[in-house]
Amino acid sequence: MWGIVKELLARRLLDTVVYGDSDDARPSSDEVAAETAQLTRLAALKYDEYEGYSPAVKFLESLAIWLSQLEPSDRRGALRFVNERLLFISAAEMDHLVGTIYPDRLRPYFIRKAAHALGVSHTRVRHVTASVEFQELHRRTLIMGMSDGARLDKLRRASSFSTEQFHLVSTLDVGKQEDLRGKLADALSQMGSSAPANFATVVVVDDFTASGTTMLRPVETEDSSEKEGAWEGKLVRLREHLVQLKDAGIVAADARIVVLIYLMTQKSRVALAERMRNSGLESEFELRDAHTFGEDVPLVNGRDDEFLRIFEKYFQEEWVDEHNRKAGHPRFGFADSRLPLVLHHNAPNNTPPVVWKQHDPATGSGWSGVFPRHERHSSERP
Repeated sequence: MWGIVKELLARRLLDTVVYGDSDDARPSSDEVAAETAQLTRLAALKYDEYEGYSPAVKFLESLAIWLSQLEPSDRRGALRFVNERLLFISAAEMDHLVGTIYPDRLRPYFIRKAAHALGVSHTRVRHVTASVEFQELHRRTLIMGMSDGARLDKLRRASSFSTEQFHLVSTLDVGKQEDLRGKLADALSQMGSSAPANFATVVVVDDFTASGTTMLRPVETEDSSEKEGAWEGKLVRLREHLVQLKDAGIVAADARIVVLIYLMTQKSRVALAERMRNSGLESEFELRDAHTFGEDVPLVNGRDDEFLRIFEKYFQEEWVDEHNRKAGHPRFGFADSRLPLVLHHNAPNNTPPVVWKQHDPATGSGWSGVFPRHERHSSERP
């Protein structure tokens, strides 16, 4: 029954909003039927699960409101963007991706390290994983989240790490430090290891980066020039805390820090690698991913002119604020990322704001995005 309602709603959306006021030639009934079926499938399979929707509004309703704000001549192009160019990462897809982290990224990493310590080939998997060296490396690993998108509960269940190796945030208070040290010492004793009760590897996890700016960036002076040798961001704060943990004996002095990001863009990968090198973090930090979006994903001039024109046309200058202008004009997303991307729990600010911007009483913006974003920084929540 609900499927029939969705189909009727999708057909009405196309008939009334998209094609009703258009001067262009109307598609054939077969083409409209095919497009109706596609919208219905998208809503059922993915888009209705978007967590930014209110209980009474789902994808088709939100799409109708969004399209109705556009001039009739722009609605078909906006609908083509949703149907043909938008990437939506569902909860099931993210869960599957997280499930691959341990077998495809972390376990091989520890096998190689243990094999090197044993002086044998990493292809001798059974021999290596049965060794005390592998068990030590495995247990002397601390996994911390850098945001609520780290999904450490999913990662823990998909791995053979102990629950005692996970911490939801990337800072440890004194009580937690002593708790982790005591349980690590007990675990090492049970496996007959004489290794020190500190963590030799720290894995810090985040879900997504599109520009790398939040992770690591040069400090800017008042005239917007870069302050030489000065850096800020999540990785800088992490390094400062790790110094404290090393001084307290919780983390080994020569510990290796693995920055694990589930989803990255090629732009952020290149930028972070360069910044880590220039800041000196490269000597103790290494960057790993589960998936990197290729250079074919961002919207580009020539191929995506129709979509870029719409996003520029309906962008409202009052949306520019002190946060989103840090890396250039945000009409096509933070740091000019131009990403046609929505994650099931929130639309990234690297996606053009026309897609996700919502009513803001402080600025007077009455816009309703098709995938409304919960913004971390908002004039309504100073």
